[in-house]
Amino acid sequence: MVAALFLAIALSPAQTPAAQAPTAQAAAAAAIAAAPGPAECVTALQAFVPKRQQEVRTPTGFTSELLRQVNDEKLALAKSCLARFDPATVKTSQLPGLSELFTAAGQPEEGRGKVTDLPGPDPNETGYKVSGIPQIQLIDKHGKIRLIMIGYDDANEAGLATFIAKLMAEK
Repeated sequence: MVAALFLAIALSPAQTPAAQAPTAQAAAAAAIAAAPGPAECVTALQAFVPKRQQEVRTPTGFTSELLRQVNDEKLALAKSCLARFDPATVKTSQLPGLSELFTAAGQPEEGRGKVTDLPGPDPNETGYKVSGIPQIQLIDKHGKIRLIMIGYDDANEAGLATFIAKLMAEK
């Protein structure tokens, strides 16, 4: 009886390789293939990195070689997605995602050139009132811009943290 129970547990479908979740690489490749726009590719890449890092992590932790490997895999996935979208034909609403995808693919300058050469104002600059870089904007739960801070100063960090906590506490 014990042998039969052991055999039943050993052959249980939950223990078969087919029941395992897909690898991070396979999941990201599928998400990228199904992505209707560049922003969805970026989302898939953002999900890929931590999952892949957990897959390659050794018992002693990460090495620079492993982290470089994951980054190279992410770059390859980003470039495969980038090849699917032509900057000249992408909808204006997809330009911010395309810009992020160029950055994720390690080509921020090329992306900046392709996105800014298109006619009309940059939708991010007009929508978020960008007037300087770097710029911090805090947007509340209702989508209202509550703070715009242009430039960076270490002295502002404490006040910024307090303001974020206040916004998080609001209903």
